[in-house]
Formats: sequence, structure tokens, C-alpha cells
Amino acid sequence: MRMAMRKWGTPTSGTGFGPVLLLLIVAVVAPTACLLWLITQATQNERLAIRQKLENAYRAELQEVRVRLEDWWRDRTDRLTALAADVPAGERFAKLVDEGLADSFILCNTQGELVYPVLPWPRVPESQPTGGPEEWVKAEDLIAAGALMEAAGIYQAIADQTTEIDLAAQALMAQARCLGGSGHHQAAIDVLVHRLSEPRYGNARDSNGRLIVPSAQLVALEMMAGRPADQSDFGRTARDLRARLLNYREPVMPTAQRLFLMERLGSLVPQPGFERWDAEKLALDYVESQTPLPSTTILTRTLLNRVWQLASEDKTVVALLQESRIVSETAAMAKKWATLPEAAVWVFPTGAGLSDRDCFLREPVGQTMTDWQFNVKLAGPNPFAKAAERQIAIYWWTGILVILACAAVTLVLARHMGRQVRLTRLKNDLIATVSHELKTPLSSVRVLVETLLDNECGNPRQTREYLEMIARENQRLSRLIDNFLTFSRMERNKRAFEMRAVSLSEVAKDAVEAVHERFHAAGFQLEIKTAPQLPQVTGDRDALVTLLVNLLDNALKYARNDRRVAVRINAVGDQVCMAVEDHGIGLSRRDIRRIFDRFYQVDRSLSRESGGCGLGLSIVEFIVDAHGGRIDVRSQPGQGSTFSIWLPARVEATRTEQG
Repeated sequence: MRMAMRKWGTPTSGTGFGPVLLLLIVAVVAPTACLLWLITQATQNERLAIRQKLENAYRAELQEVRVRLEDWWRDRTDRLTALAADVPAGERFAKLVDEGLADSFILCNTQGELVYPVLPWPRVPESQPTGGPEEWVKAEDLIAAGALMEAAGIYQAIADQTTEIDLAAQALMAQARCLGGSGHHQAAIDVLVHRLSEPRYGNARDSNGRLIVPSAQLVALEMMAGRPADQSDFGRTARDLRARLLNYREPVMPTAQRLFLMERLGSLVPQPGFERWDAEKLALDYVESQTPLPSTTILTRTLLNRVWQLASEDKTVVALLQESRIVSETAAMAKKWATLPEAAVWVFPTGAGLSDRDCFLREPVGQTMTDWQFNVKLAGPNPFAKAAERQIAIYWWTGILVILACAAVTLVLARHMGRQVRLTRLKNDLIATVSHELKTPLSSVRVLVETLLDNECGNPRQTREYLEMIARENQRLSRLIDNFLTFSRMERNKRAFEMRAVSLSEVAKDAVEAVHERFHAAGFQLEIKTAPQLPQVTGDRDALVTLLVNLLDNALKYARNDRRVAVRINAVGDQVCMAVEDHGIGLSRRDIRRIFDRFYQVDRSLSRESGGCGLGLSIVEFIVDAHGGRIDVRSQPGQGSTFSIWLPARVEATRTEQG
């Protein structure tokens, strides 16, 4: 089913002045394109000039930031050299970390040898105890055989007999392990906590250079964990071990051992962590990565990911800094020192940082940070842009006004020429249509009158038949003339309607009476279905009768074998619908789009046989337009058409009926 909806204000067919309009468009488009190109070029040049001016201003500011950053780094390296220079390496490391000058530090002596972090080293006993080697081997054999208590006794004898502190401490550790393995936990704890806590074992180390007492305390804590009877010893031992781990005085604990003990103690005792753990770990990772010590006071990369190093003037201290720390600290300094208007300054390594889309300007930082660069991002409007935008706005507004003026002149000319072409075409169509449509009925009347005049004594029945034919042709002429007059008033917008309350049932009755004779003579069956209690509409009764008559004439004109026409009137919501349904030739989609155009006829051969000039539906649309309604058309070729007129119901009538 094809459907079209026509509302008031629908345009009619084309005007046919395409070549002239095309010439006018070209006359406007060509200079407009040139003007737009010139404005675009001027705008680009203005923006480039503003950008260059802004870059120069920012470079001058960045130079000041560069100088201050150099002073800031120089002051930091001086503090690295001066801070705690007269204390042992371990204490100096702790003070540097607590000062927060860097994330971690590597300490060297004046010969460039590493002194912190402390790495474990092999320890060789100066003398062998009586029966030493043989007793150790015997104890190990007993352990292998499962005789842990006998092995514990041998280790105790070694500790009592030897004069070497390191060997005695190792023997006590071995004795405690044997006691713990045999289930004598309290005896093992006594050895670990009490005997090894004697001052003479404070600097005892194992064969790898690790301090024995802290390791013994950790083993004791692991044995005491979960034993209520040992909680007092547990707390005391944990506090003592924590104090040892925070102590950087002599004897200095190997860094790897300190990190291990910190981690294990943290898992056993729920207490605050060790603030220097990250610094210790970073320093140890640096040493293990075998990064060469820097030979200059320039910030350089290490072999660790995103870690940089900076050496003091005397090369005794190497500061290790995370890349994120450098970025945040330098950004804070740049924000403090720079007075760049509406911009944010970031410092990133070369090749990293902001994307090209976000970065307005990149500049090298300076001598200390040779591998770094400034990244300037605009954080607000360009401070120099107001003047530029004002000038650019003048360019564009001038161009727009010129283009609008040209377009307005072209539109006026096009409308004027289109109106002239349209009026000329309408006049030509009207003259041709009027000439043709009036000629046929007039010729028929003339022939009939001459026949009657020649036949003075003719048959009265034949005379009446001729007179009836003359009357029908006269009615046809009257309808044509009425349509022409209505069309003329439409074109001049001089049609005045007398709006009042109208019943569409009465309108349908008057229209059916007007076409009854023609429908009856043509053998049509006209059916009228009106819903009860229809609300009235506001309109001109005569105009609405003309509207319905034209629709019925259209149904009569394009009828086929099925000569049934139905008029249905009903109310839907706040509207009243008047529909005319026929079973004629139907309409194609193209016809539906054009049937309301003036002088358009679907089938000219049918219209020539039955009369008509293609103005009926145009008049229908004009009347519906004047009454604030709309037209729906539903049709398919060969299956008839339905024209539905929707008019707004009178508010008073609708309210009365609802009440």
C-alpha cells in the first residue's frame, strides 16, 4: 500500500529555470570560494604569528627555570657531600635516607671503592679449636644419622672449648637447630636468646660474613610464635631485633641480611614497617645490576628500569632517584618558578612525556639533566589569542557578510526570476487548458443547437434529449469556470472564507446532491457512512462542499468496472475525518507525489473523455490548507484510492459531547 500525506504549505512542481539558477549559483560560488580561501590563509598566518610570539615568550621563561634548576641540583649535590661526611658509612646512609635527598644512595671511599651497601664476604677462622675439624665432621655425621641430641652436645663442647668468637657463635647456632629439631624448643630458645645475647657475640659472623646474633633472634622468634608461654620473651626479642635492624653503627649488617630480616620480622610482628627498606632494596639492586658508577655530576640512567643516578662532586656519594620522583619534583619547581601564563611545565626524559598533540613546546632542560626536556602544555586559553581571535573574527565576519550579501542578492534574483518563469508557465498552461477545455463543450453545444434549428419539426423526444445534453455540457462549463475562478483567486491569495460551525454530515449531503445526477447517469453506486454524534468543525460550508465535490468528481473520472464510491465520516480524537474511497485505476508512488500539482493529470486520455483541467485536487489542497487540516492519500495501481481529509473538531462541540 502506497501512502502520501499532504499538509498545507506543500510546494508544487519545479519552476523550470535550472540553467539561469545554475548561472546565478556559479556567479556566487566562485567569488565565495576565493574569499573563503583568502580568509583561511589569513587566519592561518595570524595563528602562526601568535604561536611564534607565545613560543618566544615561553622560551624566555624556560631559560629562567633552567638556571634555577641548575642551582637546585648543584645545591643538592653539595648537600650530598656535606651531610654526615665524618660518620661511618652505615650511619651516613641512614642520615641521607632520612634527609630525603634521594630514593637511595651508594657510598664509596675516596678511592672509588664501594663501602655501602654492605655486601657479605667469606670469613676464615684465624685458628682451629682443639679437635675442631674432626668434631664438626662427627657432629654432621650424627645429624645425618638422626642423633640430633648427641650432635647438640658436640656443638656445645665446641662452643665451650674454642677461643674464636665467630666459631663459637656458629656452634651455638648449630646446637640450637639440633635442639629444635629434636623437639627441645625451650632449650633451643635459651641458647638463641640468652647465650648468644652475651656482648662478646655482638660482632660474630658466619662464614659468609653475616651477623649471627640477628639471625639467631629471628630463628628464636619463629620458634616462639604461637606459644603463649613465650610471649614475654617473644616481645622482648622482637624489640631487640628491630632495634638491631634500625641500627647502622658498627658492626654494620650486610644489606641483603638486613632486608631479609626486615621482611621476615614484618611477617611475624604486626607493627609499622621499616622506612628504609625501599632505599636498602634499591641500593642492593643497583649494585647487583653492575651499573658503572658515574664519572661526572650529570644525571644519567642506570641499568635499572626508570632509575637515575647523580654523583656528588667528590664522587663519594651516588644518589639514586626514581624517574617519577624527578618528574614530580621538577614539575613542582617549574610551577613555583615559572610565570608562564595559562601553561603547565613538565620535565620528562627525552623521547618520553606528553604526546605531540598535547605538547605545545619542547626545550632541553640544561647541563645537569642533559637527557631531559621541558614539556609545555597549554592549560588554558592562549594569552595572546584574544587579539588574534579578534582579528580573525573580523576576517570571518567580513567574509560572511559579503557572502550573505551575495547570497541574498542571488536569492532575490532567483526568486524574482522563478516567480516570473512560474507565472509565465501558469499563464501558458491556463490559456492552453482553458482553450482546450472550453472548446469541447462549446463545440458540442453549437452542434446540438444547429441540429435543433435545422430540424424545425423534429421529434419532441429527440428535442428533449438534445436539450438535456446541452444542459449537461452547460454544467460542465460551469464547473470548469468555477475551478478557473477559484484557481485565479488562489494565485492572488484573495480567497476569503467565512468560518463558522459546520456539520460535515450536511456538507456531505449537499455534495452528494450536487453530483447525484452525474453519478446516477454513469451508473455509479454512491455510499455514505456517517458516524453518530459527530462533532462540528470550523470552516466555510460552501468551500467544504466544493472540496468534497471535487474529490467525488475525481473518483467519477478515474473509475473502472467497479463503480462503487464510498464517503465515510467519523471522529478520531480531537479531529474529524472525511474519506472518499473509490475502486478506480489507483495511483503510483510518483503520481501520489504530484497529484496536488496544478494542471497535473494522472491519465490525460481519461480526463479528455470526462473533462477536467487538473485543478481539482489543487483546489482541494488549498481549501484544506485554509482550514488547518491535512490530506492523506492511500492508493495502489489498479486497486483504487482513498483520500482522507482530517479537520480539527470545534473545542466547544467536543467538550459538550464528552460532558
